[in-house]
Amino acid sequence: MNSGLVGPAGEASSSGGRPPSRFAFNPAARVVLAVDVGATHVIVAVTDLGGTVLAERRLAQEVADGPEVVLGRVVAEGRELLTEAGRSLDDLAGIGIGLPGPVEHDTGRPIKPPIMPGWDGFDVVRYMQRSLPVPVLVDNDVNIMALGERTAYWPDHDNLLFIKIATGIGAGIISSGELQRGANGTAGTSATSGFPAATTCSAVAGTTAALRHSPRDPPSPASCTPKDSRPATAGTCCGSWPRETSKPSRHSGRPDATLAMSWQQWSICSTLHDRDWRQHGGGR
Repeated sequence: MNSGLVGPAGEASSSGGRPPSRFAFNPAARVVLAVDVGATHVIVAVTDLGGTVLAERRLAQEVADGPEVVLGRVVAEGRELLTEAGRSLDDLAGIGIGLPGPVEHDTGRPIKPPIMPGWDGFDVVRYMQRSLPVPVLVDNDVNIMALGERTAYWPDHDNLLFIKIATGIGAGIISSGELQRGANGTAGTSATSGFPAATTCSAVAGTTAALRHSPRDPPSPASCTPKDSRPATAGTCCGSWPRETSKPSRHSGRPDATLAMSWQQWSICSTLHDRDWRQHGGGR
């Protein structure tokens, strides 16, 4: 009552004697700063405790610019949004941040995130609390999505798999009613590597050769063309692959290193966009 989180909500019907007083949760008592950091964008919003968005902004921002640039912008935008919503820093109950990579849940530090250069081990919580001294919770974005999806739409289901496909691919896994984080927060994490249009066969060969561990793996793209400066295509680098090894999903039960190579080569071919790749059982 003293905090304002609960307040009177009128009186209930009397069944005899003095009518009982009613109390209800007051979602307007405090606000929360919600932050979604993506590979190329940041969304910052102020919500009440019931999840109603009071003010919101979507910003073009590369996560590769580094944590201080990105989070510095979040702090600045957060302050402006509080003012826009007619609230003060004293009304701020906490901050929630979703990051596009594995997060150590206990500390809120990113753990070797594949698309977030410069973020590994960065103390997100401490950085934010220097400017906004409130509780800060940090998690992998797809974990937050999975929890939100279950709470909003599937509250009676104890098992849920939420898949996000964006710059990276990830999944939030809820099993027996509990979010499964895995070792170092990496449960559900998947990563693929793309290559720019100017990628050469020698560059592709260097990447795949580092992963070669099985005689059944597809041949190295090094032999795809005698001119290493010539841009690689799926036809030159992937067209000779056996159909059996052209889909990573067929490699269940094989050694992890070989499976990793299969995923890498599948990513290469998907990125190169060639008809020959589609004819060998791949495609998008």
